[in-house]
Amino acid sequence: MAADSIDCARKAMDARFTALMAESYNRAYPSMVTAQTLAEMEEIIELQKLEERSKGSSHRHPATKPDTGAARQRLLQVWRERLGGVRADAEVHSSILAVRSLILGPSEDSEATLTLSDLSRQAERFKLAERVLLDPLEALHADLNGPVFGFRLEKQPGLGLGIVKSSGSHAAVINHLITDDMRAMLPNYGPPGEQLSNKLVSSAGGLDR
Repeated sequence: MAADSIDCARKAMDARFTALMAESYNRAYPSMVTAQTLAEMEEIIELQKLEERSKGSSHRHPATKPDTGAARQRLLQVWRERLGGVRADAEVHSSILAVRSLILGPSEDSEATLTLSDLSRQAERFKLAERVLLDPLEALHADLNGPVFGFRLEKQPGLGLGIVKSSGSHAAVINHLITDDMRAMLPNYGPPGEQLSNKLVSSAGGLDR
């Protein structure tokens, strides 16, 4: 059923694609991306068929049993090389990765995820750049407010991170910038946090480096 729908979609776009190619490559490029995603949908179907056959051949000898893991890795490698040849555009990468997410988990192609986030930031689509990074983490059940990501660092025990001295008003911030009194805008670390800070500075070569 899915294969029939893909074939119908390809036939529907054929006449328009040919006309756009006659005009210019740039105008035809979105249709080329669509054609690529249709081809990758067919590749996904073939991989899923192979995985289904593998499940039904548990009684077969390992030498004749389909190696779905190797097939999956080959397909992923082809996809990586193919993605490296497409236009560096957030919309293009987003549409391609949306199709691939049908079978790829959040950690299977982290390089493509990072590339999409970077392209989104370059296009000043900051919300998309953020979601591209956070969605896989949420799918992996990561604690975004935990000690690894540190969005609520002040609640972590032992660091001694206090409240920022500055009142936070625009006038106060401007006043500190004018007077060069930047210390008032810094977090107030307790002894454990200060020791950690000094250790990091020392390991980086010191302040005079």
